[in-house]
Amino acid sequence: MRWMVVLMFVSAGAGFAQQIGKNKAVGQESTPSFKASTQLVTETVTVKDAQGRMVAGLTAKDFTVTENGAPQTIRFFEQQKLATKPLPAASVPEDITVYDRLTRTQIRPEADGSTRYKDRRLLALFFDMTDMQQEDQLRALRAAKTFIRSQLTADDLVAIL
Repeated sequence: MRWMVVLMFVSAGAGFAQQIGKNKAVGQESTPSFKASTQLVTETVTVKDAQGRMVAGLTAKDFTVTENGAPQTIRFFEQQKLATKPLPAASVPEDITVYDRLTRTQIRPEADGSTRYKDRRLLALFFDMTDMQQEDQLRALRAAKTFIRSQLTADDLVAIL
């Protein structure tokens, strides 16, 4: 079993600017301004002991994340158990078919508390065939086929676009 720890933290930065040469008139009020931005950063971490075994039972408190020496708050922490063995060759179809017509589905966010995708590796293989040379298309499709046959596990959910 391969353990994957996903750390998500928010990095916040603030910028201040001084306008040189802009003196306020006597009796004029000035309004201070403050700009701030945040960015959600996702990190995948694999933790092993000295013998190379995965370390279980870690929590967000076991990690310290810094940016330019400043500690960052970990907002989300999730431990995932993923299979490491590829699917047996018998379970992968010999002939992978490209369909001309597919059903239409609507993508919507999961309901809160849903565990449908817990301990799953979600993959999307996107092929933009509109602007690729034919040899590049064939190379990309061969690489995808090799990946599917050799590295796909039972915990993987794959969409091919």
